Amino acid sequence: MTAPLVTIGLEVHVQLNTKSKLFSSSSTEFGHQPNKMTSEIDVGLPGTLPVINKEAVIKAAMFALSIDAQLNEKSIFARKNYFYPDLPKSYQITQEAYPIIGEGVLKVDNKEIRIERAHLEEDAGKSIHDGHSSYTLIDLNRAGQPLLEIVTKPDITSAQEAIKYLKKLHHLVRYIDISDGNMQEGSFRCDANISIRMSSDEPLGTRVEIKNLNSFRFIEKAIDYEVSRQHLALMNNEKIIQETRLFQESSGKTLSMRSKENAADYRYFPEPDLPPLVITEALIQQAKDNLPTLPEKRVQELMLSTHLSMDEAEMVTTSRATEYFYSECVKKTNTQSYKTIYNLIFGELSALINKNQKSIGFQSVKPEHIALIADYLSEKKISQPMAKEIINALWHTNNGSVDKIIQEKGLRLVHDDSKLIQLIEKVVHSFPEQAQQYKDGKTKLLSFFVGQIMKETKGNADPGTLSKLLSKYLKESL
Repeated sequence: MTAPLVTIGLEVHVQLNTKSKLFSSSSTEFGHQPNKMTSEIDVGLPGTLPVINKEAVIKAAMFALSIDAQLNEKSIFARKNYFYPDLPKSYQITQEAYPIIGEGVLKVDNKEIRIERAHLEEDAGKSIHDGHSSYTLIDLNRAGQPLLEIVTKPDITSAQEAIKYLKKLHHLVRYIDISDGNMQEGSFRCDANISIRMSSDEPLGTRVEIKNLNSFRFIEKAIDYEVSRQHLALMNNEKIIQETRLFQESSGKTLSMRSKENAADYRYFPEPDLPPLVITEALIQQAKDNLPTLPEKRVQELMLSTHLSMDEAEMVTTSRATEYFYSECVKKTNTQSYKTIYNLIFGELSALINKNQKSIGFQSVKPEHIALIADYLSEKKISQPMAKEIINALWHTNNGSVDKIIQEKGLRLVHDDSKLIQLIEKVVHSFPEQAQQYKDGKTKLLSFFVGQIMKETKGNADPGTLSKLLSKYLKESL
């Protein structure tokens, strides 16, 4: 069976991490008791008037600058009219004909995915279908949350490419700090528009939309299933219907939700209570001032300044918090132990962070701790196991001191050759059988003797010095 040509366009809803909602002063904080974080404006009570949140506009401008998109000097809000229980006003304030952001590009694996537009809009509330057996519950805490809806051109040709684009976009909005990107909380979710055709000579197929996908794994499964479903239908000479579908996680299938609306169905008209949104030079400057060095450029800078590989530099720029932590460590090191700092952060420290479900900016091990540990490793004052023990001790101690932990635990490497030679003589004479085997050519036993001496010193011998002295002793005395 010939594989179909797949065309995908994505609409990504990014919840902006502002303190208040898009048109009211209600808090955007997640996790409160249902319907407690809402106001008269959010539910559209008569006599209330929306006021645009400047912080949301700045964050939208930051996104436009980050993808080199057109930032429109003037945009207009509109009412999108439809009835749904969790939409309290029976309309949504959004932008239709005149969005805040025009065309831009996000490059994925050297392919340019074109951004058609991005617009500001308020979120709806949340319907809870599994809270009661006989009716649906409504939580309006989410109503009015500021969203930036980012719409691609139909440039994506597979589920795998869609996921790469989404992960790149997810990383970007988190890195420039316009969204926390928490998919479990709905801060980053997407609708996928999918069509197929059997030949490039044919026009684009009928578009089907899958709504409200908020997991990379489920997005990929939903797209793959929908492509297969449409392909099978075409093979059976069935007509593809333009519709909206939902992905059912339990079955891995998409299910029909409703026929797909067109713009005319929503009866868009300009929002009468909001003037046109005008982007001033002062606002653009604020957005520029808030925008960090973008991840791809920062990777190149790190490779040049700290000699990390590209993979390592990309790991450092996984998040702004991680990049900041690494950069602070680099500033505080006296020995330029950049690679050692990297290994400490993404080794023992990351293991503790993941195990305890913490974030790098909210734990007890500070950049000055890592920098000093890296310096001591470089100067051979401590060993790698000692570094691990120090980090573990710091993790469980607020305001801990590296030097104090070293002193209390006796974590100093022994560099005294005479002391090490005495220990070597003692250990070698304690294992005459292994000594004879070494003499007979079983040179791998060198590591056995190193291990025994390390036990004697409780790991405090410098492994490099010890190996050299031990090799010399075994060679000369046996």
